[in-house]
Amino acid sequence: MPHSDALIVVSGVPRSGTSLAMQVLAAGGLRIHSDGRRRPDASNPRGYYEHETVKRLGSDLNADAWCAELGGGVLKVVHALVASLPPRPVGGYRVVWMTRSMAEVVASQDAMLARQGATPGALPPDRVAQLLESDGAAARTALEARTDCTVLGLDAGQLRSDPAESCARLAAFVGADLDTEAMEAAVVPGLLGRAGGYNSAMTVNARETAGSLQLETEHREPGPVGGPTLRVRDDQGREVLRFDAFARDGHWHAQPHGADQISAIPSDFDAIEWTLTELRRDAAGYLERGGVTGAADPAAFLAAVERLEPGFRNGPSDFDALEPKRLLQRTGEKWTQYPDDVLPLWVADMDFHVADPIQRRLQRALDLGDIGYPWHPQPTAIPGLFAERMKRLYDWELDPRRVELMTEVVQTMYVAAWQFTEPGDGIIVQRPIYPPFVATVEKLGRRLEDNALVSDDGTYGLDLDLLREQAKRSKMLLFCNPHNPTGRVLRRDELEAIGEVVVEHDLIVVSDEIHQDLVYPGAKHIPFASLSPEVEARTITVTSGSKAFNIAGLRCAVAVFGSAKLRARFLEFPRHIRGGLNSLGIMATEAAWAHGDPWLEDVRAYLLANRDFTAEFIRSEMPGVKHTPPEATYLAWLDCRALELPSSPGPFFLEHARVGLSDGPGYGPQGEGFVRINFATSRAILEDALGRMAKALRSR
Repeated sequence: MPHSDALIVVSGVPRSGTSLAMQVLAAGGLRIHSDGRRRPDASNPRGYYEHETVKRLGSDLNADAWCAELGGGVLKVVHALVASLPPRPVGGYRVVWMTRSMAEVVASQDAMLARQGATPGALPPDRVAQLLESDGAAARTALEARTDCTVLGLDAGQLRSDPAESCARLAAFVGADLDTEAMEAAVVPGLLGRAGGYNSAMTVNARETAGSLQLETEHREPGPVGGPTLRVRDDQGREVLRFDAFARDGHWHAQPHGADQISAIPSDFDAIEWTLTELRRDAAGYLERGGVTGAADPAAFLAAVERLEPGFRNGPSDFDALEPKRLLQRTGEKWTQYPDDVLPLWVADMDFHVADPIQRRLQRALDLGDIGYPWHPQPTAIPGLFAERMKRLYDWELDPRRVELMTEVVQTMYVAAWQFTEPGDGIIVQRPIYPPFVATVEKLGRRLEDNALVSDDGTYGLDLDLLREQAKRSKMLLFCNPHNPTGRVLRRDELEAIGEVVVEHDLIVVSDEIHQDLVYPGAKHIPFASLSPEVEARTITVTSGSKAFNIAGLRCAVAVFGSAKLRARFLEFPRHIRGGLNSLGIMATEAAWAHGDPWLEDVRAYLLANRDFTAEFIRSEMPGVKHTPPEATYLAWLDCRALELPSSPGPFFLEHARVGLSDGPGYGPQGEGFVRINFATSRAILEDALGRMAKALRSR
C-alpha cells in the first residue's frame, strides 16, 4: 500500500476516463474514498466513485479540512477543483491525470446527452474540445507548479489497448504492491467505447419491461435534496417519459417525437408519492403524453412500475462509507460516552445511515413544519402495517385493534410489571440478559427469579426443570427472543416447552422480540404469541423498528396484546404517566415498515459478513477467547474467562485497546468474564477495533 500520508488523486476533464482509472485502482487493492452515493455496485458496474464533500473544496473550510486529513487511498476530484486541494505538507498528492482524444471526449458527452433525452449544446464540437483542452491544461499546469503534487499523465485509450503496461505504470507511480492482474482484468473494453461513451447503465439500479417499453430506475441525485429517477424508453432506446422525483424541484418529462416537455411536480406533494399515485391513476394518459400509445398495455406498464417501486424508493447503500471523525459529530450516547480516541462498539445502535424512505419522510416533515403533537390515541397506520408485516414475514395473524403504540420496549415492560404483578411477586428472567430486564424487577420491588440460560460450549439453552419450579411461585416471565446478549433464536420445540409451563401456571409473558428482523440464515424467528391461542391469550409482545432500522432515538414501539382482557388491564395505567409519543418516530416507523425492507435486506447481508469476519478474526487472532456466532442481532458475546485478565474485560479493553464495549457483569453474574461487542459498523472500523483488542491481548 502507498505511504499512509500520501493521497492518490484521479482527475481530468469530463469523460476522459477518470471513472475507469478509479475502477482499476480499486481492483488493485487501494481504498477508494467515496460516500457511497455514486460508486459501483452489483447492478451498476461502473459508477463514478465520487464523494459529495469534494464539490465544496475551496469554498468550505470543513471540506478542505476533511480532504487534508485523508491518508492513503484514492480520491476523485474534477479538473475544475484540483487547484483547490488544501496544502499537504506531509506525504503530498500523487495525481493521476487522465487524458483522452478530445474528439472522443466530445462524442462521449454527446452520446450521454442523447441517452438522457437532451441535445448537445449550441457550441460546435471543435469549440467544445478547445475549451475543455484549455481548461484541462490550466488545471494540470497549476498542479505541476505545486510542491506537494506529483503528476502522472495516463491516456485512457492506452490504458484500454495495453492494460498491462498502463497498470504497471500506475502501480509504480502509486508506490504500492498492487494486484496488477486484477487491475488489468478491470479494464473492460466495453466500458469505454470510442463513440459510445460510458456504460449507459452507469447509475441504473433496476430495469423492467412492459411490451416494447423499457423502464429503469436510478439514483442520479442522492442526498437531502435529490432523489430517484424513473425512465421510460421505447423500442429504439429513446427516452419518452422521465420522472425526476427529487425532494427539491421534482419534475417530469414527456418527450413525444424527441420534443422535451418539462412539467414541475407540485411542491406540496412528495415527488415519489406523486409519481406513483399519478401513474396508478392514469397510466394510459401518461403513456399517451410520451407518444407511445399502444407500445404497452397500461396494466402491464403499471405492473412494471409496481415491481420497480422498492428500488425507486431505496437507493444503493454503502455501509463502508463511515468516517470516525464524522461519527464523532453525532450527539447520541454511543459516540459521546467515551473520549475521541476510543472506538465505541457498545450500545446497540448501528452506525449506518437510515433507509432512504425514512430520511425522505422525516425531511418532508421538517419541510412542512410537521412536528406538532401526533394524533393519539386516534389510529395511525402502524397497527395495520405491523399486522400485515407479521403475517407476511412470520405467518402470525393478529388483530390490529390489539396493537398499542408505546414510547419504547423497556417502558412497556415496566408498565406491564406494574399492572400485572404486586410488590413481592416473582418475575422470571433468563440471564445473562439485557440489564433493563432485571432493573424492571428490582426497581418495582418485585422478586427476581433467575432462570439462567445453560451454556454448553458457548451455545445457550433452557433450564426447563428450574423454570417449572420457578413458575409455581411467579406471576410473570420477561422473555427475550431473539436473545440479547447471546444472539440465540429459540427453536419451535424450545418455545413450545416454555409455552406449556406458561399455560400450566397461568403466567403473563412480556415477550421482547425487538431483534426479530435481524435473524441470519439457518435460524427462524417464531413469535411467541403465535404458538397457540392459549399462549397468545397470556402474552404481551413488545417490539419496535428501532433495532432493525436504526431509529432508536425516535422513540416508537408497539405492544401487541394477546387478548382484550390483557389490553384493558394494561390501559388502566394512566396514559399520561407513560408520556407522549414522538411524531417523527411514528412517521419513521411507518416509512420503515412500509418501504424500508430493501435497505434492511442489504443491512442483513452486510451484518452477516461482519458477523463471520468477527468470528474468524477472534478464532485466528485472539487465542483464549471463546465465541459462538450469534443466530441473530448484531451483537457478539465474547467469553474471555480463560484469559485471566487483570480486570473485567470491558475496562481492560477500554484502557489497553481504546475500544468501548459492554462489560459482561452488567448482564448478571453469568456475564462475569464476558464482554459484548456491537459489529454494526463499517468493516474498516470493526477491523480497527478488533485489531486493537488483539494487540492489547498480545501486549499483556
